[in-house]
Amino acid sequence: MSKDFRGKALQHLQKADSQRQRGQYTDALATLAKAEQLARKVKAQDVLSAVYGTKAIVLRSKGMFDEALKMHTAALNIKEKLAKKDPFFNKSVAGTLNNLGALLSDMGRPEDAKTRYERALEIYEALLLTDPASSVYQSYVSMTLNNLGNLLNNMGRPDDAKTRYERALEIYEALLLTDPASSVYQSWVATTLNNLGNLLSAMGRPDDAKTKYERALEIYEALLLTDPASSVYQSWVATTLNNLGNLLSAMGRPDDAKTKYERVLDMREALLLTDPASRVYQSDVSMTLNNLGNLLSNLQGTPTWDRCRYLHN
Repeated sequence: MSKDFRGKALQHLQKADSQRQRGQYTDALATLAKAEQLARKVKAQDVLSAVYGTKAIVLRSKGMFDEALKMHTAALNIKEKLAKKDPFFNKSVAGTLNNLGALLSDMGRPEDAKTRYERALEIYEALLLTDPASSVYQSYVSMTLNNLGNLLNNMGRPDDAKTRYERALEIYEALLLTDPASSVYQSWVATTLNNLGNLLSAMGRPDDAKTKYERALEIYEALLLTDPASSVYQSWVATTLNNLGNLLSAMGRPDDAKTKYERVLDMREALLLTDPASRVYQSDVSMTLNNLGNLLSNLQGTPTWDRCRYLHN
């Protein structure tokens, strides 16, 4: 009977996660309540901690940060107790610490977020020492370094952020060498290059930033060629082109910036046509029109601003 309850709890948990990914947050919370009831009935602490963690992610998506913090903390307490008895759960502890870091960052508590990320990194690095060839542990270390890089950049510590990004990039590039065809490794490398590009641009190193953006763009465009219909790849290409456009504009190269922005606009308007109600796509198109409007503001009669105002309304 206990196995049946545990199995049903896991089924509800999987269903809730699927609902979360589709943005069905109310349904996900209702399904998680069922999973929690079953997990409690059979005292399945590992399942219960997973339910709390998933609930925290849903609550964060709904902007309910205080409630999400309570759930992540409850999940962490259970996982830490489990890890004391079985080191297998250390990986899960680190995952929850990473999630806590992201939440605390959203809550405007960067120092607390930094503490959580650093604890997660310490655990992942210890795990990696036990199996240096593990691509899973390598990816966890580099993911956490990227998270720390983003946080430190937002905290106004660009040099420390750069160190974390460069370490993450080194690991991701090594992983990519082991499997050059991996779209996952390619995307991780490109994302980190984009992060470095943004950072170097803010540090007043435009040429270095441009190199990073162009490498990221090359990877994303190659991925897009493998699946031209992918909205994810299209969005990644458009974002990187937009970054390049911003940089080239700041470098005093308006013609090159205009070319990039126009490509971005074509892609984002095409995405908007596939889902006219999408607030994300509407915002992306509006932002690109704003960028073009700023660039062309010295020209008379451009329709860019009118189109942008229409989207905002």
